[in-house]
Amino acid sequence: MFATGPTRSYFISAQLDWEEVTIGAPLLDMAMTLLMFCFVKRVFQPPLFTSLLDGYMQVRPLMKEELEQLEVAIKHAGLMISLFFLLQSLQDASSEIAKDLQEFYWNYGLPTWKIQTS
Repeated sequence: MFATGPTRSYFISAQLDWEEVTIGAPLLDMAMTLLMFCFVKRVFQPPLFTSLLDGYMQVRPLMKEELEQLEVAIKHAGLMISLFFLLQSLQDASSEIAKDLQEFYWNYGLPTWKIQTS
């Protein structure tokens, strides 16, 4: 992306990473958002979950089938994060942050986690 500066010269103002641009299931996008927003210091925050989901559903209501699979989708998103950082760490084995994120799914307790809204 280019922008015009005060002297009308062009400079790079942003870069788009097309690797992540895809058409996919809205449920997985919502699951990833809920996962990254509703766990604070690895602890699930039901009020954040309820607020975010309620706000989202005012704009784009989830279908009954999507709501039934939301918990599974959130766990799937956690596994995707762990796998992504596991693969990334093969390139940078010294990264402590990547090592922690490889275990994201398990560190957040997702194998036994259940949606609890109250």
